[in-house]
Amino acid sequence: MAHQDITELLLKWQDGEKGTMEELWPAVAQELRKLSRKVLREFVSDNQRHVDMCTTDLLHQAFPKLSEYRGDPDRPWQNRREFYAMAKKILLWVLLNHEKYAHRHGARFDGVDVPQDSLAHQPPALGPEQLMGLQRALDLLGEIDPVQARIIHLRFFEDATIEKITTETQLGRTKVFLELKAALGFLRHKLT
Repeated sequence: MAHQDITELLLKWQDGEKGTMEELWPAVAQELRKLSRKVLREFVSDNQRHVDMCTTDLLHQAFPKLSEYRGDPDRPWQNRREFYAMAKKILLWVLLNHEKYAHRHGARFDGVDVPQDSLAHQPPALGPEQLMGLQRALDLLGEIDPVQARIIHLRFFEDATIEKITTETQLGRTKVFLELKAALGFLRHKLT
């Protein structure tokens, strides 16, 4: 499907036109799965975390929240690129929130798989105020540590590789990983 067609479907779906999801899902599903896989890989692998969630689980938790968020008149998307950027934010929010919830309820992320049944995880509703909270945390991080904010932006929102980040920030690979870990910790703390 052409990019223009996807944009038109996204705008129709955002406006609440019935039946557009049946056409839209096949057009965006593969890209959303890629985004989910990427965000999960970046969050878990690069920071040596273990999360009891797979790509599909993450997408399944994030998509209803994206659906809830689509009707916000203050933050409409204008095209597919903005839609995918919003999807990345929601995927990151879901991951940060999932890890926070699991820590509160005693689940361990030390390489031991935690059975899904052991976490009666009912993710909280995600509306504009939660995403605005994430945006405020990202803005605050930018004021406190612009390098960490830049690393988060490059890694999660521009799909930059670690090599590209090291080039852009002129930091070593280990330093980039440490800064990324610290930035994610800051965001988790601010979302509590």
